[in-house]
Amino acid sequence: MIVVFEILSFVLAVLLVLSIRKNMKIYDKLAKCEDEISKLKENQEKLKSALELGIQALQSDEAEKLNLRLQNAKLLKDRG
Repeated sequence: MIVVFEILSFVLAVLLVLSIRKNMKIYDKLAKCEDEISKLKENQEKLKSALELGIQALQSDEAEKLNLRLQNAKLLKDRG
């Protein structure tokens, strides 16, 4: 009977060690994924800022073009 308990305790100890190793691998993968997520969030913020700057530049360019058109229209009106 004691031998059965020893074998059972050995098997349980092996299973415990294997599960701990598997959990460590899972935690390592989780940490890598969290790092990747944080990098992606940083890249997303950079891209968002760049997009906002690009939109502002385009809007400024459009406003400048409109002002030039108005100036041209005034000049043509004054000439005619």
